[in-house]
Amino acid sequence: MTLTGWSMILLFTVLIIALAKPAGDWMYALYARKEMPLGFLERGFYKLAGSIPRPSKAGSAMPSR
Repeated sequence: MTLTGWSMILLFTVLIIALAKPAGDWMYALYARKEMPLGFLERGFYKLAGSIPRPSKAGSAMPSR
């Protein structure tokens, strides 16, 4: 394998490792329904659109059998 190939593998490995913690924190906040870091932007878009965000019902993603 060439030097370019090895450097690309190293670059992607470093990027994945560097983004793992922030992505994990974001997913935790999303699924735990915590305040999001850029939540003020989302609320601003809702206000501009004249819409009211409704919280989803917990556990209603799958219909009951």
